[in-house]
Amino acid sequence: MTFVTELRDYLSGDPCTALIHLGNIEVEQFWGKSVGALALPSLTAPSARWLVNRMDQLALFLAEPQDYVLLKEPLDPEYAAYLRGEGFQLPHVLFPKTNRPELNITENFLADEEGLQALKGLNAALMPFGVSHLEEELSQKTGLSLCGPASAIVEAVNSKILSRQLNESLGIRAIPGSCCSSLEELKEALRRHQNVLDEGGKLVVKDAFGVSGKGLSVVTSPEKSASLLKMWERQLNAKPGGVIRVVVEKWIDKKCDINYQFLIAKDGRVGFCGVRDAVTENGVHQGHRIPTSLNLSQVEELEQTAKVLGPALYRQGYFGMVGVDAILSTDNVVYPNLEINARFNMSTYQNKIAEDVLPGRSALAKHFAFKLERAWSFKELEQVLGPYIYRRAEGTGFLINDFATLNAAKACGGAHWPGRLYGLVIERSEQEVQVLNQKLTEVLGALERNVT
Repeated sequence: MTFVTELRDYLSGDPCTALIHLGNIEVEQFWGKSVGALALPSLTAPSARWLVNRMDQLALFLAEPQDYVLLKEPLDPEYAAYLRGEGFQLPHVLFPKTNRPELNITENFLADEEGLQALKGLNAALMPFGVSHLEEELSQKTGLSLCGPASAIVEAVNSKILSRQLNESLGIRAIPGSCCSSLEELKEALRRHQNVLDEGGKLVVKDAFGVSGKGLSVVTSPEKSASLLKMWERQLNAKPGGVIRVVVEKWIDKKCDINYQFLIAKDGRVGFCGVRDAVTENGVHQGHRIPTSLNLSQVEELEQTAKVLGPALYRQGYFGMVGVDAILSTDNVVYPNLEINARFNMSTYQNKIAEDVLPGRSALAKHFAFKLERAWSFKELEQVLGPYIYRRAEGTGFLINDFATLNAAKACGGAHWPGRLYGLVIERSEQEVQVLNQKLTEVLGALERNVT
């Protein structure tokens, strides 16, 4: 059974169900609000939000011809022609009358009556990246069934606090640390783990619903602890009635970050979906390496953890996709559950690609970032990449799985704006992947130099 067939079967109960894919990346921003959970201030430029909102295009690579993908704008015809030419079968694409770049894909459809009308009556099930109150509202307004449990359940199981609690109750190896639900508990946790700082180590304080490095504070000294506590005190004073939901953990030096996935069916079945090395920088996800560098016993430990976590999450009322962040420490110890992401993951959108084009290949899933001064057409990009763009005949090259993010921030204005290009660097071996990645870095520099 392919991953997509299993996805249909597990989440809709019918392996033939047509799906409406909704790439509402960073749905986490809407979680935690129901309990009044506070977060430390973080700056997000409008252009960054606009880029994330165009990551909706990643869903194209999980859909099949009978499926639908919701995009904020029509699919670029040159990009579509390239994909078809390389043997990728595209789904139906639906888009709102107007792309409001500041809104994510769900918000954009909810604000567009024509878009809502287009969804009504479709014989398909809604398959979002993750479920919040917005996706529930979209389901209610269109009459589409939602592939997932209630948003309150999804929010609860995505808390880092629950991840630590499950480690303790299920006997899963955990990083030393504490859960905190008040300022007093945070003070006590920092005091309790003071010995880590005294021995030259570090602590990390994580927002229970933080994502992509947001809400993460590294503590290296008692002075840093005191400063962090003052920041939280200011937040509480500024927002009466707000609550703190964080975890405090010892910093573990690591060989690599790990992401593994499993599916929980509506009837409680649990299916393991694989392991990848995760590439991160300062807590921010950057991509994945395929295949994993873990040995067989390490992978088996993750599979066994999934078999324990799956039923526990199902008892909480959850079913759907689960991605778990783990690490391999420098002394070769696997910590198999740092946090549970009860939603799709970036790697989920690579699963069908992995089955279709990666057998016998190595790959690095990543994005290239640019500062641009003009928009680039796909035809121009194809010329810049030259022999390094993916061709199915060779089975190697850079496979672009999101072109929309390259020019998405142009409308923000200014002489320069940020652009990203998501894809997979595919070669015959890990060493060749690194060589190709370096070549791509060099040739794609032309986009910043504004030359073809």
